[in-house]
Amino acid sequence: MSAAQPRTLSVLLVEDSLADGRLLLEALRPAVSAGEVLVQTVKRLSLAVEELQRFDFSCVLLDLGLPDGQGVDNVRALRAVDHRPAIVVLTGLDDEAVAARALQFGAQDYLLKGETDAEKLLKLIRRAVQRNRQTVQLEHQRDSGFIAATRDPLTLLPNLPLLLDRARVQQAEARAQHQGFGLGVLVLEGLETLRERSGAAFAEQRVREMAEALSDGLRPADTLARIAPNAFALLPRPWLPPEQLDAALGKLANGIATLEPTGVQTTPLHPKVAARWATDDQQTIEQLLTDALQAVMPVPAAKAQSATAVMPAGSAASVGLWQPWLDVIAGRCAGALWQPGEGEPDTSLQDRLSAFAQLKQQLTAHREGDHAPVETLVLPLPSSGLGMPDDSIAVLQAQLSALGIPTRSVTLQVPHRVFASAPLLLTALQSAGFQLLLDCEGENLPSLADLSQWPLQALCVHPAYWQRVLDDNLRGPRRRALDALLGAAQALGIRVIVCGVDQPASANALRVIGLRWMQGAALLPAMTGEALAGLWPQTVDVVR
Repeated sequence: MSAAQPRTLSVLLVEDSLADGRLLLEALRPAVSAGEVLVQTVKRLSLAVEELQRFDFSCVLLDLGLPDGQGVDNVRALRAVDHRPAIVVLTGLDDEAVAARALQFGAQDYLLKGETDAEKLLKLIRRAVQRNRQTVQLEHQRDSGFIAATRDPLTLLPNLPLLLDRARVQQAEARAQHQGFGLGVLVLEGLETLRERSGAAFAEQRVREMAEALSDGLRPADTLARIAPNAFALLPRPWLPPEQLDAALGKLANGIATLEPTGVQTTPLHPKVAARWATDDQQTIEQLLTDALQAVMPVPAAKAQSATAVMPAGSAASVGLWQPWLDVIAGRCAGALWQPGEGEPDTSLQDRLSAFAQLKQQLTAHREGDHAPVETLVLPLPSSGLGMPDDSIAVLQAQLSALGIPTRSVTLQVPHRVFASAPLLLTALQSAGFQLLLDCEGENLPSLADLSQWPLQALCVHPAYWQRVLDDNLRGPRRRALDALLGAAQALGIRVIVCGVDQPASANALRVIGLRWMQGAALLPAMTGEALAGLWPQTVDVVR
């Protein structure tokens, strides 16, 4: 079988000197005759721009001294038209320093005029093309990663992390200039009903239409971000006083309220707006956003009363069980997750908090007498508490306060589906002082960008993922992804906990690849809070 033929290179020669151009063409003649190279020649920069707009070239041989262009500006001009072809600049001995500068502006190499060895010239062109192809690929990956990390995938508007970054910069500028600072939110009431009745595709198309209409009403420097499936935030720049910010939000709401949908709409969407203005230097962006959303979705009276109800510690019997996880290096309990007991498919928030408070008291007593390590207790919210950051957070805070439990001591379990779809909930929980544990669910793993954006306390990896790593003999793409996750988590101080470990052999294999925290039947079963409190100070050696 014959060797594969090299890819034919298309070369644009931009040279106004007849003699120099002829020497280069003569040097490339053997490659042209062999079908390895196609050459097009022009004598002016403007003509080169026209050729790049008409054809795709592999490489441009570019003179830095043209009748209508001089020096490194020639490289800039061609790069602005098309970044895909490699650029090799042509220069004399006295201009070699200028050619070296051209490399800083996008050229891949340079060639001294007079060096017309055919073999060396062809190698130089191929090397420049390969180097430029790698550069373009890296730029594309960087741009794609930046877009994925900063843009809402449905509307391509800025996402919540990008909004927060911009808002923090703008707030710092406002404080330095002794100016006001405010932002607003717009919520599409009825979106979930529309999704249920008309389907996800129709609802998403409707959101895209409204995002486009909202964007049309912005000033050039304003930021409109999609911060939740049914919520947008407006960050005005330059700043607007309160009455003008209210007016701007009202104008946006009126603009989309009359927007005619494409197709048949079975449920109308009602835009509701609210603005919040920083009244002191202590208010965070997250607090302003949460306050604005709560203004749009006020706490019902009945629920507001329940938020202020006092529930004394120990007034209810402890319910549910605690599933501990071990630090298999130290051989000690490191944390525990509450779960319903047998025959308890779901329990009230008050019962869960009562169990939490009782275990905290028992652990405190054991710690005072035995110096046990500080625990991480994880509390899953009931399914009704996993929506938008509305009254459920206020209820939780009020009940914790009544029990004398600081929010910073509570770690909340967040399912991956909530993590992916409701970032505003995470922001509100963090703003309220809670720690977060991400439950990865199934084969899901968070992206490295997600890890850097959210200050997680820990995350749980399920058997559906780690078992595949073991089945692949600790090799393959899942292992590489797990290694990357462990490295990033270690740098960020996040615990990676593997759950469902039911065999000592699995525990040992997982420990070998760097997993330190584990839970499952091979280690410790779920137990009552009283039993866990007694076990906590002890050294546990169950991994053989």
